[in-house]
Amino acid sequence: MAVYNSMLHWRMYLVFCVVIIISSMISIEVLRGDGYNEDGTPSCTWTYFDPHCSPSGWISFIIGEVVLAVILGLLLYFLSSRSNEKISETTRQIQNILQQQHELRARRTIYVVHALKDHFGTLLLSLGIMNRALQKAKSYEDVQVSIRERYRIVPISVQRAYDILSIAADLLDPMLTEDIRNILQKIETIDPATGVGKGFPNYDLIKEGIRQCTGGLNESMDNDPILK
Repeated sequence: MAVYNSMLHWRMYLVFCVVIIISSMISIEVLRGDGYNEDGTPSCTWTYFDPHCSPSGWISFIIGEVVLAVILGLLLYFLSSRSNEKISETTRQIQNILQQQHELRARRTIYVVHALKDHFGTLLLSLGIMNRALQKAKSYEDVQVSIRERYRIVPISVQRAYDILSIAADLLDPMLTEDIRNILQKIETIDPATGVGKGFPNYDLIKEGIRQCTGGLNESMDNDPILK
């Protein structure tokens, strides 16, 4: 923007100088005349001047140039002001658009972070209940029906978390996104029936992974100046 303003000013100065030079040449020719008065004596020209010459022509030339310079100066100032106003207005519009984009990105980030944390909370609760039930069970049928019914929400939460990640590619750190995907893949590939008498398979590992991912989500909001 500064380079554009500088180029604009230089162009205006160039036009001003060209107009001054052209008007000066025209004025010189007007003053020059044919070089002689009616009685044959030399007239007051640009190259010939003596005390007997009337200074009216020179004064008219100087005053005319001054007036012309003032008029051109005012014109260029007016054009420059109009251009600066347009540039300033365009700059404000661009800044408003960028601000709106930042605010929209901030709202999307807030939604993604809170939605993922909600699903993590649901997964931890369901896995924790299933883990304790499996530790006490001798077969999968020994697990209460209500607990097994509740576990059906786990694959649903996993799929919804995947859906949220699909719209968060430009919002979250790529490493954090990959860690979340790895945790979700571990959960969806585990059959809880294989943990009878021992607990939910890899429960501690999954719990620690979810804790770390949740911390990463919190940091993604803390490090964004718009979200602070």
